[in-house]
Formats: sequence, C-alpha cells, structure tokens
Amino acid sequence: MQKIANEMNLVETTFVFPPNESNADFSIRYFTPQNEVAVASHPTIATIHALIEEGKIKLSVNTHQVQVETGAGVLPVDINVAEAGNYNITMTMATPKFERAPITYSELAVMLGTDSSNVDTNYHIQKMYTGIYWFVARLTSLAAIRNLRPDMAAIAEISRREKVSGIQVFTTETEDPQCNFHVRTFLPNEGINEDPVCGTGNSCIGAFIVENEIVKTNGQLTFTSEQGIELGRPGRVKIKVQGMPHAVNKIQISGTTVTVLTGEIKF
Repeated sequence: MQKIANEMNLVETTFVFPPNESNADFSIRYFTPQNEVAVASHPTIATIHALIEEGKIKLSVNTHQVQVETGAGVLPVDINVAEAGNYNITMTMATPKFERAPITYSELAVMLGTDSSNVDTNYHIQKMYTGIYWFVARLTSLAAIRNLRPDMAAIAEISRREKVSGIQVFTTETEDPQCNFHVRTFLPNEGINEDPVCGTGNSCIGAFIVENEIVKTNGQLTFTSEQGIELGRPGRVKIKVQGMPHAVNKIQISGTTVTVLTGEIKF
C-alpha cells in the first residue's frame, strides 16, 4: 500500500477493507507518499463518494450515515443526496485535544521564513488533534502568509521529533470576503511540502478559533476557509464547530464530490 501511495504521489491515497469493529461499516487506511496516517477527512469524503458510485453503499433515502473505522477510531460520515450523483458528505472528526506546542514564536518564524513580527503572539502556538496532530499558529496578515519561505527540512525535523504531521498557519484576513480565514499547510515529513487543501488541519483551525475566542460563539459556528491559492489550486473548506471556549466537543468537515478519474492498477 505504501508503494502504491508513493507511486500515486497524492497527499493521501486510501484503501478500503472490511471493518474489524462491529459498529463500523468499512475500514479505511490512509497513506501519504511517505507514511501511513491515522485519518484524513477529504480522502474519507472522496472514498465514500467512490463507494456510492461502486454500489458498495446503497442510498435508499436522501440522508444516510455510515460508520468508518479509522486509525483515530470509528467516525460517522453523513451523506445528503441533493440529486442523483450529487452528494454533500460530512465527516465528524475525532474529539479535539489542545496542548501548548513546544516551540517559540521566533523558532516558528525561522521555520516559516518570515519575520517574528508576523506571528501573532496574542495566541499560543498549539499542538492540536482532531484525529492526527498538527502545530497551529495564527499569523498577523494575508501578506505575511502569502510571502512565507518555509524551511522544509526544519519543519520535517520538528514534525518527526514532536510526532505531528506538520504545521498549519492561518490568518483571518482573506482574499475572498465570503471566507473566514486563509490557510497554508506544510507537511514535508509526509512527502508533500504543501497541501493545497487540508481538512484535518482546517478542523484544528476551526477549533483553535473557538477555543481562543477569536470569534464569539453561542455554541455552534460554521466557517469557510480558503486554501491552495499560493499553489494555483484554490479550494474551500466548510467547517462546523460545536461547543464553547475550553469545551469544543464536535467538529465536522463537509464537501461535495465528483469523479474525475477511474482506472485499475495491475501488478
């Protein structure tokens, strides 16, 4: 599986198996070009789409839920059928965890190739989990995040040492006024220098925003992020965060899907 994922050279490649857990419908394993990871949200959404298209998931009503066994536990995925062949798929992430990241603002700035004044020191750099671990930090402006010159070797080294997938940075200044934050994701230790769109990372950022009261909440907020612009591959992520500061308890990532390529591997 790792060799196939390396050959595909996508951010993640998924493989579907019968579940080991009695309360799961399917088991999915996830591989970057370098490593197996516990879970990935957009690949899960895409895999569910493929299973529907292959007839492995039968949709008898317009709303349907499947339970997916992952390395982060059994997680629910909701399917809403807008019309034939058009699905809105929502994945509930693992319960978020927060801890202080063991790096300073100046150390982060050096790794990102930016001035330390571009790192927002009003908020701690956090090591966060919604199924896999990321470092998450807020930057001060869109210009700062657009002009990063990351040291991929340094990011890979700290990712290995601290057992995180990589670094998520965001700013609440956006190019599209319909979006709530702008994101970049660096994960060279996984064999990909920058992810054009990262669901698990965006789920951590949504939780970070609520946890740190960057946006006030009455218990439920929905965000849209923009990402991939620097790579010429712009994307949008829908994130729903339930809970209050210091009590964030549910995060969901949603997306619509289309099939762009089908084929078979012979070996």
